[in-house]
Amino acid sequence: MGRDGATWWGPLTLLLTVLVVVTVAVLWTRWNDGRARGDDALAELRRAYARGDLTDDEYERRRARLS
Repeated sequence: MGRDGATWWGPLTLLLTVLVVVTVAVLWTRWNDGRARGDDALAELRRAYARGDLTDDEYERRRARLS
């Protein structure tokens, strides 16, 4: 390739690097948000069980579903 072909490698490499970083950041954020929601649901389930709103069997069944 000539000089013109070589000038595209810099910007193309930069663009691909930015796309990879943004993709990883978005996936990481979604994964962590999902875990946080699951933790919140388990915490609420524990509170309901502690209040006596759930039987032992119901608590275990719901906890297994959330885990």
